[in-house]
Amino acid sequence: MLIYFDTETTGLDAKSCRITELAAYSSEGKQMDVFLKLPEGEKVPEFITELTGIDNETLEKEGITEEEALAEFLDMFSEDETTYLVAHNCQFDVSFVREAILRHPEHQGWLGIFDSADLIDTKTIFQARYESSRHRLSDAIEIYGLQEECKNSHRAIDDAYALKRVFEKMAEEKNDVWKYVNVFAIHPKYGISGDRLAKVSYGLMENGEISIEGKTYEMDAA
Repeated sequence: MLIYFDTETTGLDAKSCRITELAAYSSEGKQMDVFLKLPEGEKVPEFITELTGIDNETLEKEGITEEEALAEFLDMFSEDETTYLVAHNCQFDVSFVREAILRHPEHQGWLGIFDSADLIDTKTIFQARYESSRHRLSDAIEIYGLQEECKNSHRAIDDAYALKRVFEKMAEEKNDVWKYVNVFAIHPKYGISGDRLAKVSYGLMENGEISIEGKTYEMDAA
């Protein structure tokens, strides 16, 4: 089962920043979109509000607790088959959700459920196929001709839907998306954001190939 998901956050550091919006669509027809209340004393930075439109008043009036949001998200996971989490720059979103789960050790099974999922990064696939392009989600929307259908609004629900359609287009374009399960391309300048994820193999992308631990894999091969 596939879960396409996206987060909006108060910043870039998963350990010190918080999720403000969590949205997801599953291949089984489930979906969610929630705002999260921030801890007392924490505020949404002004530049984040300018980017996403999410402000402190919205979170206070419409937000649910982090615990409630995580429970709703994890309830989407399959009990009978492998769950694949799909995100654009998956390292970022997975790191934020994982850090949120770690703040709730009273729910002993949550981390195991989350870590049981396999991960697919559409940004890595996009880099392998379109090396000369920029690799934002908005660029993928344009490449795959989804501008009329999808918005890249920096709102999690819009980006989760756009992600779903981009991944579907990728699978139609070439049936090799499963080669990218648990394989992430490292940014050549900035490296990995956050902690390394245990399941993931990280490598540098060049000419449609990714080098992992000294070995080169032709990720874009038919």
